[in-house]
Amino acid sequence: RERTGQLCLCLLRTEEGESFIDGTHGVPWFGKILGLPVQHLDVAARIVREKLASLREVKKVVKVTLRADGRNLGGSFSVQTSDGTVAKGDF
Repeated sequence: RERTGQLCLCLLRTEEGESFIDGTHGVPWFGKILGLPVQHLDVAARIVREKLASLREVKKVVKVTLRADGRNLGGSFSVQTSDGTVAKGDF
């Protein structure tokens, strides 16, 4: 559970294309999400859900919550791991 939670946090804290090993690793924060109006946080949450679901260790994305506070965007996640436990985190 802790390992999967850490993997999710690493994914969420990496800009897509930043990794020289795998250009698809990370979230397109600058490319797709941060330019969206606050009214479209559902679109941003969908992108984050898809990225979390793409991790091999994640069996199911239980919940993704995004919150905007002025110029800051943060959130939390909850995923079911491949062994059935639940990993959570804030970003």
